[in-house]
Parts: sequence; structure tokens; C-alpha cells
Amino acid sequence: MYPKLKPSGTTGNMEYPISVLIPFRDEEEKLPALLNCLSAQVYSGKWEVIFINDHSSDNGAEWVESFIQKEEVDNLRLIHSPKGAKGKKAALAEGTKHASGEVLVQTDADCEMGEFWLQNLLNGFEENAEMVLGPVAMLPQQGFWSEFAALEFMSLQASGAAFTLGKKPIMGSAANMAYHKSVLVNLKRSGQNLSSGDDVFMIQSLGKEDPQKVKFVLNEKAQTYTSAPGSFGEFVNQRARWGSKTAAYPSKLAIIVAGLIGGISVLQCALMVLGFWQITYLVIFAAVLLAKAIADYVFLRKYAALTKQTNLLSLFIPSTIIYPFYICITGMAMFFKTTWKGRKVQK
Repeated sequence: MYPKLKPSGTTGNMEYPISVLIPFRDEEEKLPALLNCLSAQVYSGKWEVIFINDHSSDNGAEWVESFIQKEEVDNLRLIHSPKGAKGKKAALAEGTKHASGEVLVQTDADCEMGEFWLQNLLNGFEENAEMVLGPVAMLPQQGFWSEFAALEFMSLQASGAAFTLGKKPIMGSAANMAYHKSVLVNLKRSGQNLSSGDDVFMIQSLGKEDPQKVKFVLNEKAQTYTSAPGSFGEFVNQRARWGSKTAAYPSKLAIIVAGLIGGISVLQCALMVLGFWQITYLVIFAAVLLAKAIADYVFLRKYAALTKQTNLLSLFIPSTIIYPFYICITGMAMFFKTTWKGRKVQK
């Protein structure tokens, strides 16, 4: 049974300094909106923003530099990943070296957020919390597959929130997370040889050490927003890239959950195919599909309401039918090369 989802409240600002780290590569089109969102933040505590340029081939770095000079902001800096140091992990490591804050906040360069984002995200630091996760919403572009991707991502976010609130943190997103800098020094993390997945491995490693140290702020005001993939190809490439890290997860629960999802999806696909020869298999397929759909809808409706994404549920029925086939296709795609920003992803 899914853990209960309850909304989080809000509190005042933190008493210690904050550093927001934003690695970016070829995000010239997205950076202006993000910079405007950051400029509008209502937060009276001491904070800084560090943009880390991961060898961009466009004019994104120049745009950030121009913004800093034009607006004369003293808490925003632009740095560059050293020559030979490629990838998001390397960029974050470089940003951490320059960060003066005791708490590091991560988001992505293609994200946007409301004016009270930072204030509400940091609300999660209470008692012995060392890491705080916030909700991320995908905004669909035109087309069915983009809307399907947004709904499927919402289900991942809802599951991550439920597991974290149930004291079993296994997933989250680097597009909206914060943690004490000391976590990077003291925590033993796996997956360091992989080119991505810094967020999931850190969450699971810390959760394995002490699940009480990871909190989730289930508050729409703490939410960040990013665009959903625009096509089926982009969608499958993205999900295959994410899924390729599963075998390296430090959390056995996360591997079991991924295995169950994959196993049930393969079973559903097999029942559907066998149903062309024997009607009994179609009946079983329909029964499994219906049982899962009811449980999923009840769970997702609560999360969608709390994060103001109920519009995505209009696609729930067709998505439920397509979902097992999408999982099987993505599973097969994991065995092929996936790319990100023109780079091959190391698995």
C-alpha cells in the first residue's frame, strides 16, 4: 500500500547561508526565464547562486555574464568546469568548491519556479534532516507523447514523495533538492563511475545510512517546473538514460521496486499478445490492468491535487493501457547507447 501523502506547511528563512548550484550546458534559450525566477525570489536569508558552465557550445555563459553585469547582482556568480572535466557531476564538484553556503541547493538550468520556492523548500530542514527533496513538475508541450511523459513523470515524483514520507527514500530529482555540505564529505556514495545519477545515488546512500535524515516538502510553492520531452524518441532516450543506472543502486528496495514494475509490465504485454490466440489471457490482462489502474488513480489524484497537476489526469486511461508497452520498449532501449547534450552517457 502506498504511504500517505500529506501537504507540508511553511516556515521562516534559515539562519545559515545558502548556495544554489546550477550546472548548465547549451541552455541559452532556457537561462533567461530561470534568471528572472531567481531574481524574483522572496528570501531574506543570506544566499548566493553559482552557475557552472559545463563546456557549452552556445552563448549561454555569455548571457549569464551579461545579466550579472547589467543587473549588478552581487550574489550571482558564473564559473566554468575545468578543461577535461566533463559532465554534470564534475560541474557540481566545481561549484561545491566555490560555494560559501552551509546548505547547497540544486536545480537545473531548464527549470522555472515561483517567488517563494527557496523559502518553502528550505522549510524541510527540521530536527535531524540533512537532505530535503522538493516536487518537480513537467509541463507538457504539444502532442500526446509529451503529455504522457508529463503524467508518467508525475507518477515517479509521487512515488518518490510517498517513499520518502514513509521513511524509505529511494528517488528524487536534482532539479529540486537541498542538503548540508557536510553530506558530501561524510557520505559514502556509489555510482561515482557513472556520468549521471548524482541525485538518486546520494538520496539512496543517505537514506540507507539514516532514512530520518531525508525529508520531502510536499508543497506546491516549493515546486520547480521543467518542460516535458517533445517527442516519443526524446522521451524514450531520457527514460532509458535514467533507467540504465538501476543495477548500480545502493538501495535494494529501489531495485526491487524497479524489478516489480518491469516484471508486471512484461506480464501485461505477454498476456495481451497471448490474448490473440486465447481469450482467457485477454480477460486476465484486463483484470490486472483494472486493478492496477484503480490503485494508481487513487494515489495519483491525491498527489496531483497537492501539486496542482490534476489537468494531467485527463490522459490517465489511455496512459494506463500504453504504460506496460512503454516500459518494455524503454527496458530494451537501455541496452543501446543513450545520449545527453551530444555526449554518450556512461552506463
